[in-house]
Amino acid sequence: MTRQQPNVRTVSGQDESTVMTRLSPFVAREAELAWLQARWGQALRGDSVLVAVEGDVGVGKATLVDVFGAQTTTQGALFVSSRSYDTGLHIPYQPLIELLASLWDQLTSILGPDLPADLNLPTTVWAEVGRFVPEALLTGSVATPAPAIEGRIDQNRLHSGLCNFLSAVARVKPLVIALYDVQWADRSTLAFIHYLVHIGRPLNNSMRQPLMVVLTHRPDEIDDSHPLHHLLRGVRTNGRVGGWNGIQAVQRLQLAPLSQEAVGQWLMALLPGAADPALAHYLWEGCEGNPLFLLHTLADWQERHLLAASAQASPPGQPMVAAAANPSRWPALAPNVRSVLQQRRAGLSSNGHQLLLVLAVSNWPLDLELARRVLDWSPQTLQTTLAELAPTGLLWLRAEPRPERTASAPPENRVIGLSHSLIRRTIYDDARADQARRLHRLLAGQLNAWHEQGDVQAAVKAAMHARLAGASDDDILPALMALAGWAFSLNALDSARELYWGALSQATQPGDTTTQMLIHRALGDIHELNGDYRAGLEHYQAALGCTGDVAEHILIRCRMAQVSLQHDDRENAAAHVQAACDKLPADLIATLPADLLTQQGEVMLRLGQLEKAQQKLLQARSAVETRGDVSSRIHLAHVLADLSTQTGQDDAALNLLQQVLNLPGSDLWQIRTHERLGEIHQAAGRLAEAEHHSALALEGFQRLGAWKQQAQLLTVLSTIYEGQGDMSRALARAREAVVIYRMLERIPILTH
Repeated sequence: MTRQQPNVRTVSGQDESTVMTRLSPFVAREAELAWLQARWGQALRGDSVLVAVEGDVGVGKATLVDVFGAQTTTQGALFVSSRSYDTGLHIPYQPLIELLASLWDQLTSILGPDLPADLNLPTTVWAEVGRFVPEALLTGSVATPAPAIEGRIDQNRLHSGLCNFLSAVARVKPLVIALYDVQWADRSTLAFIHYLVHIGRPLNNSMRQPLMVVLTHRPDEIDDSHPLHHLLRGVRTNGRVGGWNGIQAVQRLQLAPLSQEAVGQWLMALLPGAADPALAHYLWEGCEGNPLFLLHTLADWQERHLLAASAQASPPGQPMVAAAANPSRWPALAPNVRSVLQQRRAGLSSNGHQLLLVLAVSNWPLDLELARRVLDWSPQTLQTTLAELAPTGLLWLRAEPRPERTASAPPENRVIGLSHSLIRRTIYDDARADQARRLHRLLAGQLNAWHEQGDVQAAVKAAMHARLAGASDDDILPALMALAGWAFSLNALDSARELYWGALSQATQPGDTTTQMLIHRALGDIHELNGDYRAGLEHYQAALGCTGDVAEHILIRCRMAQVSLQHDDRENAAAHVQAACDKLPADLIATLPADLLTQQGEVMLRLGQLEKAQQKLLQARSAVETRGDVSSRIHLAHVLADLSTQTGQDDAALNLLQQVLNLPGSDLWQIRTHERLGEIHQAAGRLAEAEHHSALALEGFQRLGAWKQQAQLLTVLSTIYEGQGDMSRALARAREAVVIYRMLERIPILTH
């Protein structure tokens, strides 16, 4: 990382708890800490532990978890955390990117050059980690990054790779992962949490490494449709979804506000010798025991109503309070924490307000130099403003080590952030819309100028700020398209759909029909993958109206035919195929992509038009030989094999598929080839060969974490064993299939 690059990605998400631990005493949480320690004991024994700490805003969830994390660190564990942000956009895997970046910095500090040997991971795992941490590609000697994710099976490959990485880390040092504010996490992140704790862990306890995941969230911000609700309600496991050895629920801890007695302890710890029992009662009653409310109410009250001369001196950064002689004359407290935060900001200078607003608009912690450039301040102005804000407890400033040090770069990177998400929301809501848009635009420009190519998190943040800047920024559309395409490449369909819709509104204004066509095609694919067949076709139809290019028309028509067939709409499929063929002049065949011709032949084959399919596949074979890649060859071989089986030429089909096994194709194609070979051998009554190939396919789908395909192959193997007369193995495979089918019904997020 260069000196000019903002090091925002190294922030571990401990900002809120760091400042609260420093300013607000940690009292009366011994029982909750003991409860978390008991759960950690379960993890050390090999159980997979998922804990949810729940409570209202400001009640101290992150502080509790951070203190627990510090305890586990002294016990020899690695503690790593990140947080989700209320950005208004669902950015895929955002907290996971932060978490992996922070974990990587810790690992490189601890293991140094021994990191690759100590983790001992295959290049396929390094490639998946490298999607979010580019340095992992160099560490794992990966020649090329992992390909785009195409569907749920590929997403399982990503999750499996990340699980293998985290398990390898836990093998070196026990691992505690904390994810704060997951009520704002995207669906993909929550799906990974499912996979990490309940699927990707070994079934045998003796093979597991100590790993514990702790979530914090606000129950009042999720409803029955929220994916987090499904996670908290639906998971029932002993360490792996569908596990065979008993049932265990997600373990939840309700964090209550401080009692009146605890508020007295809190006040005594904050100001030894200056606390008054009547004052403790007054604060407890007015603040309802909320630590965030207590801290800022106390500071605001001292500043506004008690003279410093009547208070004892206290260390810098801590509020001062003296007990008043007449409690009946004490001023009324603010009605809620939002009101007191507004009061805390009322007396600040214009520069103080500006810096707080930049941090609120940024949402993420900022490199201090980046904040200065956005504000166009001198270093002296920035230092003066920081000195003004330091005693307020509204923000924090932390020096963090740089991952790479050079002679010209300082050994530390100074990072600044707001001390609580509610402070951010209060400031942002009070800001004028034009102020926020201007700062979003400035942040987008600075992040685009500073981040190095391959810094995923900085690019994501730049695109998000461009999106929120408003329609006047020329960079919004390409930024949105890049971010939407990245989300789609990760199969984060909810995020991709939201971002493509935002891009569509931008592309409509200048009449950019080419971009509109691409967006409608992508939205059609997203709706189809989500099971909304009709909505998908509507977007494909809209894409047809946005282009006059013949090749694009043919491609879209073939896609519409394929989707129609998947939903047994043969009449519609036939109409789209005919429309594609009517658009196809003879001189265009030589320029069409090989896969497009194969796709046309495949659709015709599924429609039962064998002669037309054969003609089209012959054209496809010629195209593959002249301009097709390995993937095109494999795709064509599978379609030709299907044609051969439908015409009674099983041996020809087997020969084609055996040739595919010798090609250097993707892992998924190899697995599907074994699956197809098993089907053909089984249909021909060659059960030994069918068992061999089906077992290899099952092993592959287990490696990818493709549960539905595993269940289907277990059923096939059960039938094969029954045909061989091995009833015990047939029954065992059938039972395994039933367990998986029941698990898929119970965990909606896995099949979304």
